[in-house]
Amino acid sequence: MIYTDKLNNIVQNIFNLIPGPVFGILSVIIGLLGDFLAILFFPDYNLSLMISKLGIGPGGIFFNLGIILSGLFAIPFYVYFWRVLQNKKINNYLLNGALSSALFSCVFFILLGVFPSNDSELTILYLHGIFSTLCFFSALIYFILFNIVLLKSSKFLKLHTYIGFSQATIIILFLFTWNPITEWLMTIGLIVWILSISVYMLYKQI
Repeated sequence: MIYTDKLNNIVQNIFNLIPGPVFGILSVIIGLLGDFLAILFFPDYNLSLMISKLGIGPGGIFFNLGIILSGLFAIPFYVYFWRVLQNKKINNYLLNGALSSALFSCVFFILLGVFPSNDSELTILYLHGIFSTLCFFSALIYFILFNIVLLKSSKFLKLHTYIGFSQATIIILFLFTWNPITEWLMTIGLIVWILSISVYMLYKQI
């Protein structure tokens, strides 16, 4: 088991209070709000710049706080998603690996907000680069594993799998290019995947 029975009870009480899919929606909304405010205060920002540049712009506090809170809300979403996908026909090692990778990715994502990409502080800049690489690499792993599981699940649409594998492809492309436009496509893909799954679970009351 990834967590103990006592922790499982605590998690279940949280989901009884707030449905798991809501955390996914909140994660997206908060992240987008942080991006929007950061861009609003950074009129010179354009698509030739990496998204992380918003973290050191005039509205950097909104961007970084949005990342931290978005990452925190994403954690219970992935835990809930993991619980929903559990099935006797599903390989537990595969599913547990997907959750572990998702949680690692969330932690590294949160750390990106704690250590923004500051060119004047080399130590912080290096840490940001390391956390970015680990965050995206972990995301690639959990997208592949979760979507392999989704292929075997009857609870979700094939559309969710197609979106997921498309997102994995974009992540691979980004890891080889580190291009700002590809980074935005990757961000949009993540938003679409989380929202589509969260809204679907709420609609179907899964």
